Amino acid sequence: MKLFAAAMEASNHTSAEAVATEELEDWTGAQVRGRADGEGCILTSLP
Repeated sequence: MKLFAAAMEASNHTSAEAVATEELEDWTGAQVRGRADGEGCILTSLP
């Protein structure tokens, strides 16, 4: 288990989540869930 922690710039929002690995899928999922948790929406950009 790994702990992913994030803080949103210019706000008081922080999030933490335990993930199984440090693989891209787990990291990306934790980012998405952490941002959606306090903001209510996510902006996604695709290459």
